[in-house]
Amino acid sequence: MGVVEQDPAASRIPRLGVDAFDQVERAHKVRAFGVDYVHWRCDDGGDLYLTRLGWPLASRLLPERWHADRGYATHGTRLSGATGTVYHVLTREDHGKTADLLVKFSRVAQEVPLVIATSIGGAVSAEEIAHARFNDPFEEFGLVMEMRQGGFGPWDLRIHAQRPLAIYVPAQEHELWRLGRSVYQFQKHAGALESDQAQADRAIELDIRRDYVLLYGWIKGFDAQHMAQEGLLKPGELERLTQRVLEELRLKGYRVLDTKPRHFIVRHSHRRAGDGMLRARDGKLLYGLVDYELLQRTDYHQGLVRAGARMRYWHHQAHREEAQAAAMPSGRCAARLFNVNYIFGQAPNGGRIWAVGRNPELLDFFLPDRWRRTPRVKLALGSAVYRTRTRDSIFLVYRMSRVGERPAMDPYYEQGRRVREHGYNSPFEEFAI
Repeated sequence: MGVVEQDPAASRIPRLGVDAFDQVERAHKVRAFGVDYVHWRCDDGGDLYLTRLGWPLASRLLPERWHADRGYATHGTRLSGATGTVYHVLTREDHGKTADLLVKFSRVAQEVPLVIATSIGGAVSAEEIAHARFNDPFEEFGLVMEMRQGGFGPWDLRIHAQRPLAIYVPAQEHELWRLGRSVYQFQKHAGALESDQAQADRAIELDIRRDYVLLYGWIKGFDAQHMAQEGLLKPGELERLTQRVLEELRLKGYRVLDTKPRHFIVRHSHRRAGDGMLRARDGKLLYGLVDYELLQRTDYHQGLVRAGARMRYWHHQAHREEAQAAAMPSGRCAARLFNVNYIFGQAPNGGRIWAVGRNPELLDFFLPDRWRRTPRVKLALGSAVYRTRTRDSIFLVYRMSRVGERPAMDPYYEQGRRVREHGYNSPFEEFAI
């Protein structure tokens, strides 16, 4: 994992306001799945990734305030009913101030023990349950930030979600059997993260032997299941709230595969007259959604995201020969072969790519993870020629070059001899022609 070298005094993160996030030096900044982070190397050797929302609380989110000596367990409260390792923690004081946190250990690449409640069983197919996977921590923060911003779906509908504050990666490494991770699944997450940061000067790398701890802001209230058991919800109100949450999530383009009443925090105040529950003007309960490790976009929403990527692709293709004003991204360079312009770069799997044109943005669309495992149709019996639809909804034909092979022509005839002597064109010769 890439780190920032700094002097010992730098371990005390400056106490700056939220507007100062943009003033942090670029050397400390990283970006993944649409979220900007300040990356801080902690005194204990761990890595702390602070979001824009977490930056005002930076000094209170340092691991010595809540993680040292397992402070999250000794001073925090483990949440009952949670299938993962989740704590409610009040951090140690920093200049008289504390932070109210939900501390969750990521289960990325672990087996998903998914059980769908019978009340919502029809919303998720058996195939989707079988292929369910936990989000990696940066993917999860990306989806939660996107959902909080509410750019998709009805403009006047908002899903109240926790504030993603920081991701902490302790320095300690563990044996894989202790973490229970699948190497295959973890590599898929690492590849997706690497692909997302293909143009970054500094990239985050997932480490299969280290823990990932997500820090969220705490939402005050009680989960709907608890409220029902205590008789604080009227008969039928729990079921109506469940269906309402499912529908509002769908309208905003999201779903959580294990949606259940324990994930709905009903806003409550002891100062409120009557039952103490907070309600909107229309009388509906105010709730907050928690637990996002199985959060995903709906198929329709994901389709529109891919359509947006396809539009960007065609825009870049239309301007592929135009010189770019911005500096060339790290790890990429311009090349010219047989009078054809290319952008050259390294693929995450170690391969090399030449994208035609002078626009470095195009190379991302041809990274192998975008097209090598998508459904394909073989177009020729005697050679490896395939048609596929990439992950960005781009129709693509790809073929294995036969340069260096001897064409199967009869050398007895002059034409056959000439073809065999010439051989197959190289990929670059073919593109030039």
